[in-house]
Amino acid sequence: MLCGIAQIGELIYEKNLIINKKQKRSKKILELFITIAGWGYIIVFTIQVIISILLWVVGIHYLRYFILSNTYYSTTIDLVIFTIACALIVLSIVTYWSYYNKFKYGKLQRRTIPRDVTIVELSEIFSVSEEFIHDIQNKKWIEFDGELESLHEINFMHVSTIKEKTT
Repeated sequence: MLCGIAQIGELIYEKNLIINKKQKRSKKILELFITIAGWGYIIVFTIQVIISILLWVVGIHYLRYFILSNTYYSTTIDLVIFTIACALIVLSIVTYWSYYNKFKYGKLQRRTIPRDVTIVELSEIFSVSEEFIHDIQNKKWIEFDGELESLHEINFMHVSTIKEKTT
C-alpha cells in the first residue's frame, strides 16, 4: 500500500493502530497499580544512584568506611546476593511471560494486510503511464518540475517499495 492508496484505488487516511477495547475495571486497576509500582521503582532507583554518586564525590571516606570495613562486609555480600536473586527472579518472570505470550497469541493473525497496489492501478489513479511508474520505482532520486500536480500527495520516500503484483 502506497500512501493510503486502497485496493480499489481510493485515497484513505491512516487509521489509528491502537486497539481500544472495553476492559474490566479490575484489570484497569491492576494495570495502573503495576505501572505506578514500576515507575516508582525506576524513580527510586534513579534517585538512589544519583545520591550515591553525590555521596561518593563529597564524602568518599564515609563510603569506604561503611562498605569496605570488616563489620559491614557481610552485609555487603548479603546485599549482592539479594540483588542477584532479585535479578534472577525478574529474569525468570519475563522469560515465562514471553513464552506464555508466544504460546497464547503467537499463532493469531488478526490483521488483514491489503494486497499490493499494482502498477496499472497506480497509473489509472494518477493518470500517468505505466512506464512512468516503472521509471520512478527504479530511480534513486526523483525530481518533479511541477507538471504532475496530482502526485503531490505521494510520499516519495516510499515509492521504491511499490511492487507489482505477480499473478
